[in-house]
Amino acid sequence: MKHCIYILIFFTALLNDDLIAQNRTFISPGIKLGYAFGSNGGLIAGLEVSYTKFPDNRGLITGVCLSIEQLHYSTLFIHVAFEAASIIGASIGPTLMISKQHNAFGVAGTVFGGLVILPYYRYTYLPNDLDFGEAGSFLKFPIQLSGSDFTE
Repeated sequence: MKHCIYILIFFTALLNDDLIAQNRTFISPGIKLGYAFGSNGGLIAGLEVSYTKFPDNRGLITGVCLSIEQLHYSTLFIHVAFEAASIIGASIGPTLMISKQHNAFGVAGTVFGGLVILPYYRYTYLPNDLDFGEAGSFLKFPIQLSGSDFTE
């Protein structure tokens, strides 16, 4: 419960910043398809939504993302992260693994690039459990919520 409160405070602070600055804001829902490496690896698929700010001065794009992914039909991952990007981006944040055997809490970091199709590599570390890398691609659909048009 404490983690949920921190996440809500983070989202509120991020949204409040847009009331003052003239940033372009986007929400980008999408799908994820990848392959997790290692002995417990296999196809991993899921949904991700991100909320990002694109500053008017063409500075660093920042935001937060939430993804829900499934591996082997029995293992679910919920990942929340802070992200920053220009041409290439990175995100890092907590990850919760829920499986039939047990649950685990850890951290994951992702490197990605692109605009609508985003190839990525993610490393997930779950203490006293497992760690693995995965590679794949996101297909995201950015929807502008506020700010001036890019043609202006």
